[in-house]
Amino acid sequence: MKKVTQGLIISFVLLCGGTKIITESDLFYPRKNTVQTSAGVEKIQVLRGGGVKLIGVCVGRGDKKYPLIYFNGNGETVSENIERYKYLSNSYNVVVFSFD
Repeated sequence: MKKVTQGLIISFVLLCGGTKIITESDLFYPRKNTVQTSAGVEKIQVLRGGGVKLIGVCVGRGDKKYPLIYFNGNGETVSENIERYKYLSNSYNVVVFSFD
Protein backbone atom coordinates (compact mmCIF):
# COMPACT_ATOMS: atom_id res chain seq x y z
CA MET A 1 0.00 0.00 0.00
CA LYS A 2 2.84 2.36 0.82
CA LYS A 3 4.43 1.86 -2.61
CA VAL A 4 1.12 2.56 -4.33
CA THR A 5 0.71 5.78 -2.37
CA GLN A 6 4.28 6.84 -3.15
CA GLY A 7 3.73 6.02 -6.83
CA LEU A 8 0.58 8.13 -6.92
CA ILE A 9 2.31 11.05 -5.23
CA ILE A 10 5.28 10.87 -7.62
CA SER A 11 2.92 10.63 -10.61
CA PHE A 12 0.94 13.62 -9.39
CA VAL A 13 4.09 15.72 -8.88
CA LEU A 14 5.41 14.82 -12.34
CA LEU A 15 2.05 15.53 -13.94
CA CYS A 16 1.73 18.92 -12.23
CA GLY A 17 5.35 19.83 -12.85
CA GLY A 18 5.14 18.86 -16.51
CA THR A 19 2.10 20.96 -17.29
CA LYS A 20 2.05 24.65 -17.97
CA ILE A 21 0.65 26.85 -15.24
CA ILE A 22 -2.55 28.34 -16.63
CA THR A 23 -2.99 32.06 -16.18
CA GLU A 24 -6.04 34.22 -16.72
CA SER A 25 -4.60 35.54 -19.99
CA ASP A 26 -4.55 31.98 -21.34
CA LEU A 27 -8.28 31.68 -20.80
CA PHE A 28 -9.56 35.14 -21.64
CA TYR A 29 -7.99 37.59 -24.03
CA PRO A 30 -10.33 40.34 -25.17
CA ARG A 31 -9.44 42.16 -28.34
CA LYS A 32 -10.17 45.68 -29.43
CA ASN A 33 -13.45 46.33 -31.22
CA THR A 34 -12.66 45.36 -34.78
CA VAL A 35 -16.11 44.68 -36.19
CA GLN A 36 -15.96 43.98 -39.91
CA THR A 37 -19.27 43.81 -41.70
CA SER A 38 -20.41 42.27 -44.97
CA ALA A 39 -23.60 42.26 -47.03
CA GLY A 40 -26.68 41.97 -44.84
CA VAL A 41 -24.75 42.89 -41.68
CA GLU A 42 -25.25 46.24 -40.00
CA LYS A 43 -22.72 47.68 -37.54
CA ILE A 44 -24.38 49.06 -34.40
CA GLN A 45 -23.31 50.98 -31.29
CA VAL A 46 -25.01 51.19 -27.93
CA LEU A 47 -23.89 54.07 -25.71
CA ARG A 48 -24.39 53.74 -21.96
CA GLY A 49 -23.67 56.02 -19.01
CA GLY A 50 -20.16 56.21 -17.64
CA GLY A 51 -18.57 56.16 -21.09
CA VAL A 52 -19.45 52.53 -21.83
CA LYS A 53 -19.79 51.85 -25.55
CA LEU A 54 -20.86 48.50 -26.97
CA ILE A 55 -19.96 47.92 -30.60
CA GLY A 56 -21.46 45.02 -32.50
CA VAL A 57 -23.58 43.86 -35.39
CA CYS A 58 -27.19 43.31 -36.30
CA VAL A 59 -28.03 40.60 -38.84
CA GLY A 60 -31.46 40.09 -40.40
CA ARG A 61 -33.13 43.39 -39.56
CA GLY A 62 -36.32 44.05 -41.47
CA ASP A 63 -38.41 40.99 -42.17
CA LYS A 64 -37.35 38.82 -39.21
CA LYS A 65 -39.75 38.27 -36.35
CA TYR A 66 -37.77 37.57 -33.15
CA PRO A 67 -34.62 39.10 -31.59
CA LEU A 68 -31.68 36.93 -30.55
CA ILE A 69 -28.72 38.23 -28.56
CA TYR A 70 -25.68 36.06 -29.27
CA PHE A 71 -22.94 35.97 -26.63
CA ASN A 72 -19.50 35.09 -28.01
CA GLY A 73 -17.23 32.74 -26.11
CA ASN A 74 -13.81 33.64 -24.74
CA GLY A 75 -11.52 34.78 -27.50
CA GLU A 76 -14.24 34.87 -30.15
CA THR A 77 -15.01 38.07 -31.96
CA VAL A 78 -18.06 39.28 -33.82
CA SER A 79 -16.20 39.30 -37.12
CA GLU A 80 -15.31 35.61 -36.80
CA ASN A 81 -18.97 34.62 -36.41
CA ILE A 82 -20.71 36.62 -39.16
CA GLU A 83 -21.57 33.49 -41.16
CA ARG A 84 -22.99 31.84 -38.03
CA TYR A 85 -25.19 34.89 -37.41
CA LYS A 86 -26.46 34.80 -40.99
CA TYR A 87 -27.25 31.10 -40.67
CA LEU A 88 -29.13 31.64 -37.38
CA SER A 89 -31.04 34.58 -38.82
CA ASN A 90 -32.16 32.74 -41.93
CA SER A 91 -32.82 29.35 -40.33
CA TYR A 92 -34.74 30.54 -37.27
CA ASN A 93 -36.33 33.77 -38.51
CA VAL A 94 -34.48 35.91 -35.94
CA VAL A 95 -32.65 39.22 -35.87
CA VAL A 96 -29.22 38.47 -34.38
CA PHE A 97 -27.49 41.05 -32.19
CA SER A 98 -23.92 40.43 -31.05
CA PHE A 99 -21.35 42.68 -29.42
CA ASP A 100 -17.58 42.65 -28.93
